[in-house]
Order: sequence, then structure tokens, then C-alpha cells
Amino acid sequence: GAVRTTRYVAASLLRVGLGANLELQLGSDSRVWERTRSADAREHVQGGGDSSVALKWLLPGSNDDMQWALLARQGVLTGASDVGAERAQQDLGISVATGDLAFYVNATRDEDGTGWTASPSWTFVSTETVAAYVEAGLGTGAQRSRALGTGITWRVAPAVQLDLSVLRGFADAEDNWTGGFGVSFLLP
Repeated sequence: GAVRTTRYVAASLLRVGLGANLELQLGSDSRVWERTRSADAREHVQGGGDSSVALKWLLPGSNDDMQWALLARQGVLTGASDVGAERAQQDLGISVATGDLAFYVNATRDEDGTGWTASPSWTFVSTETVAAYVEAGLGTGAQRSRALGTGITWRVAPAVQLDLSVLRGFADAEDNWTGGFGVSFLLP
């Protein structure tokens, strides 16, 4: 329908270790800017986004050769009415990683319904300071999607990492681009 939407999100995620194999994650889309343009109208909205709380558990049997983890996330409706969701999103995912290969499967329930996402990835560069990867994604149900992406991480100091990523989505009659830039700090 010749509608174009551009969305910028300033997000943060605090990860707190609760033990050797358990992590608490507190997330927030602190600020959201969204612009929608069509042949007939232009709309611009902004405000605080929604939040989330999650637990990540490194499952028994994980070792240096293979790791598997479970992530359960519950959305919290804290966003402004123009940019927040109408229903809190719930996710349950499991990931398996061995060597340079990883695979992630996630079930989601949100305001659009339920769906599954599966995503394999391959890390083709891996040094002590730099890593680069490619990934694919396939979603069903309300998460219907097909996507290809790549990213790079760079540890600029022992406690600071920069991340850059791009993802190209291919859905039935629409396509989209998603880009990300992140800064991670390891707190003492």
C-alpha cells in the first residue's frame, strides 16, 4: 500500500548473574521514535516504550564444547499509548551452541497472536577481540517472517564491547531492514 514506517528505539538491557548458571535480564525500550508515511498522510509519534523481565538458565550438561540455555521473557506494558503494545509479549526460547554454530527456537505470544521463530547462525570470524557472524530466521504464525542478517562484535577494552548488525526481512508482500548498534559494559 506504499506505506513506509521508520522506527528508532533506544533500548537498554541489564543482565545480572544470580548464580553460575542463572541470569536475570531487565530490559526497556527507553525511547521510541516512529514515523509513518503514505501517499495520503504523515504521522510522527514518540514516547517511552515497553519493558521486560527475563530469566536465562544455562542448562545442565553444558560444557566448553556444547552449551544450551533456556530463556523465558515476560513483557511489561510501560510504554506510551502511541508506541507501546496493547498486550504484553511473552517468549520462551531455547538455544544450542557448539563451536561456531548455534541454533535458536522461540515461541512468542503477543497482541498479534502466537508464533514460532527458528534461527541458525554461524560465527565465521572469532578472535579474542573480534567476532563476525551470519544468521537466518524463519517465523510462523503471528511471527511469520523470513530473514537474513550479519553482525560484528568488537571488544575495545576488557570490559567494553561494541556491536553492529543488519538484518533484511523478506515477508510475503513486504520487506524490511533492521539495523542495530550496541555498547556493552561489564560492571564490577
